Amino acid sequence: MGRRSLAQETAEFLACAFGTVPFSLQEAAAAGLPLDRLYRAARAGSVQRLSLGVYVVPTQEVPDEVAWEAQTRNSTDRARGAALVLPGSAVSAHSAALVQGLPVPFAGLDLGHVTDPGGRAGLRRGVHIHSAALPDHHQTVINGLRVTTPERTAIDIARMASLPEALICMDAVLRRLIDQTCGGELPLRMAVHDPALVATARARVAAVLADMHGWPGTRSAHLALQWADPASESALESESRGVLLERGVPRPECGFPIEGADGRTYWADLAWRDGRVIGECDGLVKYADPRALYEEKRRQETIENAGSRVIRWTRHEVKRSPDRLAQRVIRALEALP
Repeated sequence: MGRRSLAQETAEFLACAFGTVPFSLQEAAAAGLPLDRLYRAARAGSVQRLSLGVYVVPTQEVPDEVAWEAQTRNSTDRARGAALVLPGSAVSAHSAALVQGLPVPFAGLDLGHVTDPGGRAGLRRGVHIHSAALPDHHQTVINGLRVTTPERTAIDIARMASLPEALICMDAVLRRLIDQTCGGELPLRMAVHDPALVATARARVAAVLADMHGWPGTRSAHLALQWADPASESALESESRGVLLERGVPRPECGFPIEGADGRTYWADLAWRDGRVIGECDGLVKYADPRALYEEKRRQETIENAGSRVIRWTRHEVKRSPDRLAQRVIRALEALP
């Protein structure tokens, strides 16, 4: 076997052990990797050295910032233009979410989206025209632009997206509805765990979904609403949860408070309380600052010293190796009594 192949195998071994989160020489050795293999993989470029004694399996985040900005701008601009020339229409789906400041999946941003209740469905100059009923209570006006309400927007996206992609907007809409309902009387991080507030938010989305009975994709929308969780605080957390649920991983708790060995309360992205496993969704950008890396390591150590195991991953793993990510979580759940 050539050196390059061995370097690739080393990178795959490390990705299984650490995902795309930085690790130390000591951690690599503890995982069972001979350090000479790590050094050779680093020289071959399959593993990247971040600083003295700290390495990472290199990835490219998906999508990159330039691509994201270009796609979101195109989606909203095209949708705005189409809505202005189609009487009675409204900016909808992904484009409506962007106008309202809601997170959306990258897939679907190559087109603008407009719903025209009296028109014919089709593609026109980079805009997906959706032909569907648009009751008055499914619409709102933002800066003079007619758009679908957050509830209808989340449903429309869920009707055409996968579960992980649907949860990105559905989670955020429930969270926003709860924030509006409690009016700041209760910290949002606590309000999203209030059963009554969560039930009220779900009911508002469900009422809109009931108006769409029998429409294509509503079964997918019902599933997204069932699995939605307003305690999710980012698009990556929502998409990660959807990816794991699709692969049979038990449903986790989102935004879960956990006490570390130092007595402080930390908020975990995802938690499987019975299995004492914590899931953390990361981006590599935070590790550019050595202090941030140190704080993350210290935080993880105090959580693990309190009896939980921490599993970390990035968007790249969610997008490119979801099966492997699910297996990492399942193995962690099976390893602890």
